[in-house]
Amino acid sequence: MKIANPSTRRAVERAFLGALLVATMIPASLADTPTVTNYQGRLTDNSPQQNPINASLPMEFRIYDSATTGVLLWSEVWPSVSVTSGTFSVLLGSNGSPLPASIFTDGTSRFLEVVINGEVLSPRQQIGTVPYAARSQHSDDSPGLQVQIGTEAAARAAGDAAAVTSANQYTDAAVANEATARAAEDQVLHGRIDSISGGGLGTVDVVTDRPANPPTGRIVFSTTTGTLDVFDGQRWQETRLLPAGDCFPGSILLDANQKHQIDQWYGNVTQKWQLCYRRSTHGATGTAFHTQCNNLGETITVIRMNGDLRLLGGYSEASWSNTTGYVASNAAFLFSLTYNEKYPIDPTRSQFSIYNNSTYGPTFGGGFDFHLLPNMTTGYCFFPWSYICDGKSGVSDPACHTRLCGAYNTWTVEEVETFYAVPGGCDA
Repeated sequence: MKIANPSTRRAVERAFLGALLVATMIPASLADTPTVTNYQGRLTDNSPQQNPINASLPMEFRIYDSATTGVLLWSEVWPSVSVTSGTFSVLLGSNGSPLPASIFTDGTSRFLEVVINGEVLSPRQQIGTVPYAARSQHSDDSPGLQVQIGTEAAARAAGDAAAVTSANQYTDAAVANEATARAAEDQVLHGRIDSISGGGLGTVDVVTDRPANPPTGRIVFSTTTGTLDVFDGQRWQETRLLPAGDCFPGSILLDANQKHQIDQWYGNVTQKWQLCYRRSTHGATGTAFHTQCNNLGETITVIRMNGDLRLLGGYSEASWSNTTGYVASNAAFLFSLTYNEKYPIDPTRSQFSIYNNSTYGPTFGGGFDFHLLPNMTTGYCFFPWSYICDGKSGVSDPACHTRLCGAYNTWTVEEVETFYAVPGGCDA
């Protein structure tokens, strides 16, 4: 099966490298401890509609020291990778070819080449500086890595990690200890770090917003996005750290990366959501939706279309209710998980964030931007009217409503899930 012609294909539309496990990405010994790195990609065919691929395909991943030709430093073959609704995810280094930390020499560029079903995708993707920062550099004369964390993790680790030197500090020896590494990993993934310093890494500040005009090499951990970010002199390079817990327990629509992406768009990567409505469980009627989800405060709705199985949805800060009419919110947004895009509410149209009617399905915007009819199966997508797409609102733009819904109204819904915000964090 040929994915696409090299001259016309857009086979890999988006992909990123991200640290999956801090305990792995910060090994105690650089020389011989392998690392693993999560890689995600998106596959579409070469038709004008760029339809998502659904298949199991052989893939190979290679790391070179140059953007073209160059020396092959590492490779790994995956005989069969499942691609669902155009997306796939692999853990590089976990399929027989460990990814040695030694190939990530500081200041040296590395380039990832992907081969799918025998087709070499180009250009190669440069691996940013974050993977270098995501591991500790150790030598006989290095001061070592210190992670300043809260007392909760220290208390958890103290029982089986004698290397913990105080209630809020891990040293190199402690990071090398398996139990302590697990606790340190948990703290990184849940945004409870105070700072990271030493080991040649510099200082990692924990911030809500990344600073403007930082010096080259500045490293921050963003509690808003859940990413470890390095400024390369022109832009921030991000490494996503996935929460260890399940932020959307019980979802049959979302994988771990999609759950994290929604919480990242929401602005809190450890926000937990509880299911209040599923179309296939509670009934395919707008009345059932409102019965299950009214008056619960903030909600996330996720919708899977029939046919191309695209995933889209929306966040409402305001409660759903049986009171007919629009509800205002400056925080509402729509999103496409198929295209990995967030569409914020236009501040000048925020009075139309959602529309309540006791028989309607979830309805967003004053167009409506997205409307599910009482049958919870059909509707229309007059988008972007109250929400912003490609810098536009107040129009129905074919390119935008095609990306969000696939078409204006010639679609049907296969499944709907709505979740409401609950306290406690993803691991609670």
